[in-house]
Amino acid sequence: MGGRPAAPDPRTPPVPRGPRGRHGGGPGPTPPPPGAPGPYGPPSGPGWDRTRPDPRRAPPGHGHRSHRRPESAPRPRSGRPRRGLPLWKRLHLPYVAALLVLFPVMVGWPYLSELDEARENGRVRPEARLVEGEDTASLVGSEWLAAVYVVGVLGGQPPPPEGVELVDIGFRVTPRDDEAGELLGAYCRFRALDGEGRSWEPTLEYGDRGLSRDPGNTSGGCTDGSMQPVRGGTEQTFLVSYLVPEDVAEELRFEVSVTTTGDSTRPAPEALVFDIEPMDTTS
Repeated sequence: MGGRPAAPDPRTPPVPRGPRGRHGGGPGPTPPPPGAPGPYGPPSGPGWDRTRPDPRRAPPGHGHRSHRRPESAPRPRSGRPRRGLPLWKRLHLPYVAALLVLFPVMVGWPYLSELDEARENGRVRPEARLVEGEDTASLVGSEWLAAVYVVGVLGGQPPPPEGVELVDIGFRVTPRDDEAGELLGAYCRFRALDGEGRSWEPTLEYGDRGLSRDPGNTSGGCTDGSMQPVRGGTEQTFLVSYLVPEDVAEELRFEVSVTTTGDSTRPAPEALVFDIEPMDTTS
Protein backbone atom coordinates (compact mmCIF):
# COMPACT_ATOMS: atom_id res chain seq x y z
CA MET A 1 0.00 0.00 0.00
CA GLY A 2 2.67 2.55 0.85
CA GLY A 3 4.78 1.71 -2.22
CA ARG A 4 5.33 3.67 -5.38
CA PRO A 5 2.31 4.97 -7.39
CA ALA A 6 1.23 2.95 -10.32
CA ALA A 7 2.54 3.91 -13.72
CA PRO A 8 0.00 5.69 -16.01
CA ASP A 9 -1.78 3.57 -18.48
CA PRO A 10 -0.40 4.39 -21.94
CA ARG A 11 -3.90 3.95 -23.41
CA THR A 12 -5.31 6.86 -21.34
CA PRO A 13 -5.06 10.28 -23.17
CA PRO A 14 -3.07 12.94 -21.29
CA VAL A 15 -4.91 15.76 -19.50
CA PRO A 16 -4.30 19.14 -21.25
CA ARG A 17 -2.47 21.65 -19.15
CA GLY A 18 -2.27 25.48 -19.57
CA PRO A 19 0.55 27.75 -18.61
CA ARG A 20 1.69 27.64 -15.05
CA GLY A 21 0.11 30.14 -12.67
CA ARG A 22 1.83 33.03 -10.93
CA HIS A 23 2.61 30.94 -7.90
CA GLY A 24 3.25 27.85 -9.91
CA GLY A 25 1.38 24.65 -9.84
CA GLY A 26 -1.97 23.76 -11.14
CA PRO A 27 -3.24 23.71 -14.70
CA GLY A 28 -3.94 27.00 -16.56
CA PRO A 29 -7.26 28.06 -18.12
CA THR A 30 -8.65 25.83 -20.74
CA PRO A 31 -9.15 27.47 -24.18
CA PRO A 32 -12.83 28.10 -25.01
CA PRO A 33 -14.52 25.85 -27.50
CA PRO A 34 -15.35 27.11 -30.99
CA GLY A 35 -18.25 29.63 -31.01
CA ALA A 36 -17.93 30.56 -27.31
CA PRO A 37 -16.96 34.14 -26.20
CA GLY A 38 -13.23 34.52 -25.78
CA PRO A 39 -11.43 36.44 -23.06
CA TYR A 40 -10.32 39.34 -25.39
CA GLY A 41 -13.43 40.21 -27.37
CA PRO A 42 -16.49 38.86 -29.11
CA PRO A 43 -16.29 35.42 -30.56
CA SER A 44 -15.17 35.10 -34.12
CA GLY A 45 -15.33 31.44 -34.70
CA PRO A 46 -17.83 29.35 -36.63
CA GLY A 47 -21.45 30.06 -35.93
CA TRP A 48 -20.93 33.73 -34.98
CA ASP A 49 -23.79 35.96 -36.22
CA ARG A 50 -22.12 38.81 -38.17
CA THR A 51 -25.42 40.63 -38.76
CA ARG A 52 -25.62 41.85 -35.17
CA PRO A 53 -24.10 45.34 -34.61
CA ASP A 54 -20.72 45.49 -33.05
CA PRO A 55 -20.86 47.77 -29.95
CA ARG A 56 -17.31 48.93 -30.68
CA ARG A 57 -18.29 50.39 -34.03
CA ALA A 58 -19.50 54.00 -34.47
CA PRO A 59 -23.27 54.50 -34.94
CA PRO A 60 -24.62 55.19 -38.45
CA GLY A 61 -23.81 58.67 -39.76
CA HIS A 62 -20.34 58.75 -38.23
CA GLY A 63 -16.96 57.35 -39.15
CA HIS A 64 -16.59 55.66 -42.49
CA ARG A 65 -18.86 56.88 -45.27
CA SER A 66 -20.30 53.39 -45.71
CA HIS A 67 -22.12 53.88 -42.36
CA ARG A 68 -23.46 57.41 -43.13
CA ARG A 69 -27.03 58.21 -44.00
CA PRO A 70 -27.65 58.03 -47.78
CA GLU A 71 -27.78 61.41 -49.48
CA SER A 72 -31.29 60.75 -50.74
CA ALA A 73 -32.64 60.04 -47.26
CA PRO A 74 -34.87 62.88 -46.00
CA ARG A 75 -33.58 64.82 -43.02
CA PRO A 76 -35.80 65.36 -40.03
CA ARG A 77 -37.46 68.77 -39.93
CA SER A 78 -38.28 70.74 -36.85
CA GLY A 79 -41.77 71.92 -36.10
CA ARG A 80 -40.99 75.61 -36.82
CA PRO A 81 -41.05 76.76 -40.49
CA ARG A 82 -37.61 77.72 -41.82
CA ARG A 83 -37.38 81.28 -43.09
CA GLY A 84 -34.84 82.31 -45.77
CA LEU A 85 -32.73 85.46 -45.73
CA PRO A 86 -34.27 88.65 -47.15
CA LEU A 87 -33.66 89.25 -50.82
CA TRP A 88 -31.50 92.34 -50.20
CA LYS A 89 -29.22 90.29 -47.96
CA ARG A 90 -28.99 87.40 -50.41
CA LEU A 91 -28.00 89.81 -53.19
CA HIS A 92 -25.46 91.59 -50.92
CA LEU A 93 -27.00 94.93 -51.80
CA PRO A 94 -25.12 96.90 -49.09
CA TYR A 95 -21.78 95.78 -50.54
CA VAL A 96 -22.92 96.54 -54.09
CA ALA A 97 -24.09 100.01 -53.05
CA ALA A 98 -20.76 100.69 -51.30
CA LEU A 99 -18.86 99.68 -54.43
CA LEU A 100 -21.02 101.90 -56.61
CA VAL A 101 -20.22 104.86 -54.37
CA LEU A 102 -16.50 104.19 -53.89
CA PHE A 103 -15.58 102.98 -57.39
CA PRO A 104 -15.80 106.42 -59.10
CA VAL A 105 -13.81 107.95 -56.24
CA MET A 106 -11.09 105.29 -56.43
CA VAL A 107 -10.81 105.66 -60.21
CA GLY A 108 -11.26 109.41 -60.47
CA TRP A 109 -9.16 110.62 -57.55
CA PRO A 110 -5.73 109.66 -59.03
CA TYR A 111 -6.74 111.18 -62.38
CA LEU A 112 -7.92 114.45 -60.82
CA SER A 113 -4.80 114.69 -58.68
CA GLU A 114 -2.56 114.15 -61.69
CA LEU A 115 -4.58 116.68 -63.71
CA ASP A 116 -4.22 119.33 -61.00
CA GLU A 117 -0.48 118.71 -60.84
CA ALA A 118 -0.20 118.96 -64.63
CA ARG A 119 -2.03 122.29 -64.56
CA GLU A 120 0.30 123.62 -61.89
CA ASN A 121 3.32 122.52 -63.92
CA GLY A 122 1.94 124.14 -67.09
CA ARG A 123 1.72 120.82 -68.98
CA VAL A 124 -2.05 121.27 -69.29
CA ARG A 125 -3.30 124.54 -70.72
CA PRO A 126 -5.69 126.48 -68.51
CA GLU A 127 -9.17 127.36 -69.72
CA ALA A 128 -8.77 130.71 -71.48
CA ARG A 129 -11.13 133.67 -71.19
CA LEU A 130 -12.31 135.05 -74.51
CA VAL A 131 -11.50 138.66 -75.48
CA GLU A 132 -13.21 139.95 -78.62
CA GLY A 133 -12.09 142.72 -80.96
CA GLU A 134 -9.99 145.52 -79.51
CA ASP A 135 -11.18 145.08 -75.94
CA THR A 136 -8.63 145.24 -73.12
CA ALA A 137 -8.43 142.41 -70.59
CA SER A 138 -6.57 141.94 -67.31
CA LEU A 139 -4.31 138.94 -66.89
CA VAL A 140 -2.33 138.33 -63.68
CA GLY A 141 -1.99 142.04 -62.87
CA SER A 142 -1.32 143.28 -66.43
CA GLU A 143 -3.59 144.87 -69.03
CA TRP A 144 -3.51 143.20 -72.47
CA LEU A 145 -4.68 144.56 -75.83
CA ALA A 146 -4.46 142.78 -79.20
CA ALA A 147 -3.38 145.76 -81.30
CA VAL A 148 -2.68 144.33 -84.76
CA TYR A 149 -3.19 141.11 -86.75
CA VAL A 150 -1.50 141.00 -90.17
CA VAL A 151 -1.00 138.26 -92.77
CA GLY A 152 1.79 137.91 -95.34
CA VAL A 153 3.97 140.90 -94.35
CA LEU A 154 7.46 139.68 -95.27
CA GLY A 155 9.44 142.92 -94.92
CA GLY A 156 11.77 142.01 -97.81
CA GLN A 157 12.54 138.51 -96.55
CA PRO A 158 12.07 135.30 -98.59
CA PRO A 159 8.52 133.90 -98.60
CA PRO A 160 7.68 130.76 -96.63
CA PRO A 161 7.19 127.38 -98.38
CA GLU A 162 4.22 126.89 -100.70
CA GLY A 163 0.95 126.43 -98.84
CA VAL A 164 2.32 128.18 -95.71
CA GLU A 165 1.56 131.75 -94.67
CA LEU A 166 3.30 134.14 -92.29
CA VAL A 167 1.05 135.66 -89.61
CA ASP A 168 1.91 138.36 -87.04
CA ILE A 169 0.01 139.42 -83.94
CA GLY A 170 1.00 142.47 -81.90
CA PHE A 171 0.09 143.00 -78.21
CA ARG A 172 0.33 146.06 -76.01
CA VAL A 173 0.87 145.09 -72.37
CA THR A 174 0.97 147.32 -69.28
CA PRO A 175 1.85 145.75 -65.89
CA ARG A 176 0.01 147.28 -62.97
CA ASP A 177 3.12 147.13 -60.76
CA ASP A 178 6.64 145.71 -60.70
CA GLU A 179 5.43 142.42 -59.29
CA ALA A 180 3.16 141.91 -62.31
CA GLY A 181 6.12 142.73 -64.59
CA GLU A 182 8.19 140.05 -62.85
CA LEU A 183 5.41 137.49 -63.38
CA LEU A 184 5.46 138.34 -67.11
CA GLY A 185 9.20 137.75 -67.23
CA ALA A 186 8.98 134.42 -65.34
CA TYR A 187 6.50 132.66 -67.64
CA CYS A 188 4.66 133.93 -70.72
CA ARG A 189 3.45 131.66 -73.56
CA PHE A 190 1.68 132.22 -76.90
CA ARG A 191 -0.27 130.00 -79.33
CA ALA A 192 -2.29 130.45 -82.52
CA LEU A 193 -5.54 128.43 -82.71
CA ASP A 194 -7.96 127.54 -85.48
CA GLY A 195 -11.60 126.45 -85.37
CA GLU A 196 -10.72 122.74 -85.52
CA GLY A 197 -8.69 122.76 -82.33
CA ARG A 198 -5.29 122.80 -84.00
CA SER A 199 -2.54 125.01 -82.57
CA TRP A 200 0.80 126.48 -83.67
CA GLU A 201 3.74 127.71 -81.65
CA PRO A 202 5.57 130.99 -82.45
CA THR A 203 8.42 131.08 -84.95
CA LEU A 204 11.64 133.12 -84.76
CA GLU A 205 12.60 132.73 -88.45
CA TYR A 206 11.39 136.14 -89.57
CA GLY A 207 12.27 138.38 -86.61
CA ASP A 208 10.76 141.87 -86.22
CA ARG A 209 11.02 143.18 -89.83
CA GLY A 210 10.47 146.75 -88.57
CA LEU A 211 6.81 146.26 -87.59
CA SER A 212 7.41 147.72 -84.11
CA ARG A 213 9.72 150.49 -82.90
CA ASP A 214 10.60 148.92 -79.54
CA PRO A 215 9.45 145.30 -79.43
CA GLY A 216 9.86 143.26 -76.29
CA ASN A 217 11.39 139.83 -75.98
CA THR A 218 9.12 136.74 -75.89
CA SER A 219 11.67 133.93 -75.66
CA GLY A 220 10.79 132.16 -72.40
CA GLY A 221 9.09 135.05 -70.63
CA CYS A 222 7.85 138.47 -71.70
CA THR A 223 10.50 141.11 -70.98
CA ASP A 224 11.57 144.42 -72.48
CA GLY A 225 14.08 144.76 -75.31
CA SER A 226 17.02 144.44 -72.90
CA MET A 227 15.50 141.26 -71.40
CA GLN A 228 14.62 142.97 -68.11
CA PRO A 229 11.23 142.75 -66.38
CA VAL A 230 8.77 145.36 -67.62
CA ARG A 231 8.37 148.04 -64.99
CA GLY A 232 4.99 148.72 -63.50
CA GLY A 233 2.91 151.30 -65.38
CA THR A 234 5.05 151.01 -68.55
CA GLU A 235 3.46 149.91 -71.83
CA GLN A 236 5.40 147.27 -73.73
CA THR A 237 4.78 145.94 -77.25
CA PHE A 238 5.20 142.24 -78.02
CA LEU A 239 5.17 141.00 -81.61
CA VAL A 240 4.60 137.25 -82.14
CA SER A 241 4.96 135.52 -85.53
CA TYR A 242 3.55 132.18 -86.79
CA LEU A 243 3.89 129.97 -89.85
CA VAL A 244 0.49 128.38 -90.49
CA PRO A 245 -1.40 126.76 -93.40
CA GLU A 246 -2.58 129.45 -95.77
CA ASP A 247 -6.22 128.27 -95.65
CA VAL A 248 -6.49 129.25 -91.94
CA ALA A 249 -4.18 132.28 -91.92
CA GLU A 250 -7.07 134.76 -91.66
CA GLU A 251 -9.25 132.70 -89.28
CA LEU A 252 -7.01 132.41 -86.24
CA ARG A 253 -7.42 133.25 -82.61
CA PHE A 254 -4.46 133.95 -80.34
CA GLU A 255 -3.89 132.64 -76.83
CA VAL A 256 -1.55 134.03 -74.18
CA SER A 257 -0.89 132.50 -70.73
CA VAL A 258 1.03 133.95 -67.78
CA THR A 259 2.19 132.37 -64.53
CA THR A 260 0.37 133.10 -61.30
CA THR A 261 3.13 131.80 -58.98
CA GLY A 262 6.29 133.36 -60.39
CA ASP A 263 7.81 129.86 -60.53
CA SER A 264 8.54 128.74 -64.08
CA THR A 265 8.58 125.09 -62.98
CA ARG A 266 5.12 125.29 -61.36
CA PRO A 267 3.50 128.31 -63.04
CA ALA A 268 -0.21 127.41 -62.57
CA PRO A 269 -0.94 129.87 -65.40
CA GLU A 270 -4.03 131.81 -66.37
CA ALA A 271 -4.89 132.51 -70.01
CA LEU A 272 -6.70 134.80 -72.44
CA VAL A 273 -7.68 134.09 -76.04
CA PHE A 274 -8.09 137.03 -78.44
CA ASP A 275 -10.52 136.94 -81.35
CA ILE A 276 -9.58 139.81 -83.67
CA GLU A 277 -10.08 140.49 -87.39
CA PRO A 278 -6.94 140.60 -89.55
CA MET A 279 -5.82 143.95 -90.95
CA ASP A 280 -6.16 144.52 -94.70
CA THR A 281 -2.61 145.04 -96.07
CA THR A 282 -3.40 144.95 -99.80
CA SER A 283 -3.80 148.74 -100.18
